[in-house]
Order: sequence, then structure tokens, then C-alpha cells
Amino acid sequence: FPVQSAQQWSLYDFEWAVCALYCQLCSGITIALAAAALAQHASDPSLSASMSSTHSAYPASFCINDRASDGLDFCHTNDQYEANPWLSIQISGQQAVRLVWIMNRFDCNCGAGCCADRLSPFQIWVGASPGDYNSATSQACVVGNQIVPATAGPFTFDCQRDLSGTYVTIVLPGTIRILNLHEVRIFFSAAALALPSAALALATAALAAAAAAAKLPRRR
Repeated sequence: FPVQSAQQWSLYDFEWAVCALYCQLCSGITIALAAAALAQHASDPSLSASMSSTHSAYPASFCINDRASDGLDFCHTNDQYEANPWLSIQISGQQAVRLVWIMNRFDCNCGAGCCADRLSPFQIWVGASPGDYNSATSQACVVGNQIVPATAGPFTFDCQRDLSGTYVTIVLPGTIRILNLHEVRIFFSAAALALPSAALALATAALAAAAAAAKLPRRR
């Protein structure tokens, strides 16, 4: 927040600042709890990440840096919109892909959480090169377009079978799309679906509390 004198701070400024801090804290707790629930399961190391385009401040690497407790750390394609933006994550290929775990972007702006609705619809593919989807060298992890709530998630997708490949690609079909995700992790064990119910309940409650508290209009 900008530095201001005590005289310049209005009641609205103070309430907005408190609200934003509380919302960010709760979303951070949500992300951390969900990530901790998955930490016990073996994941395929992410070697690198690339996107169809890149917002200068939010490179693809931000989606695989394991900073799951930082709600401001996400990857972002060009903010001018594009057709079929994608994020590809390179993996070792030594283990077959079974699960894809996605933490969506969710900014806390006191009642104006930004950009979580940009994700749906989307597709998940396992292929042989960056941007490899719907091709002779790629296989769909889940069939067809996926639709999820406009929240942080997380969302876990079971491919229902073991898929071989060296790149996992998330693509947003359509002509006017922007891709921005917080974190993506790849797993080769179906056991990751068995998330501790208590951890998920606490994470859901934290995000609900943040949403309930964030009632002020967004500061322009």
C-alpha cells in the first residue's frame, strides 16, 4: 500500500487495507494447506515450463516454483488476449503421468477477486513437445473441455490411465483467452487423490471466510 500520512488515511482506506490483508492471508493459507496435503505423494519433477506467450512480469517458471503459499506468484500469458493460449511443463518422462494438480489464480481485492474465471474451459494433454496438444503425438489426460468453479481450487484431474510423455500441456480453447495459473504439479500416483478430508475442509473454510470478509468495493 502507498505510504501516506495519518491525515491522508480515511476510514475507507483503513478498512480496505485490513480487508485486503485478511483476504490475502486466507487465500495463502488455503493454498498452503492444499499443497501440504499433496506433499506426501511422489510427483514427477518439473524440469522447465513455457507458454504460448508471456506477460513480462509473470513467466511460465512461476507455475512450477513450488511457492504454493504465495498467492501473488503466478504465470500469465500476454494480457492482450490470444487464441488457444497454452502452458507446457517439461517432466522427466521416467514415470507415466497419472494426475495433474492445478491451483488457479485468485487475487484478493476485497470483493473483486481477479481472474479465476479465465481458466474454464480448458484441456489437459500429455505430449512430446511444448504446445503439443490434439495431435498425433499427444494424448488427452481427461476427455474434452473441463469446467471448474472460478475459485483458487485446487483442482485434481485423474487421467484414469498411465500416460507416457515428456510435456504436460494445459490449453484454453477459444479465440479471446488469457491463461494465468498459480501452480501446476504432475503426479504419477493415483494415491494423490486421497487428500486428507480435514485439510480440505479447513482450506475451504479459510477461503470462504476470506470471501465473506471481502465486501468492500475494489479501490480504483
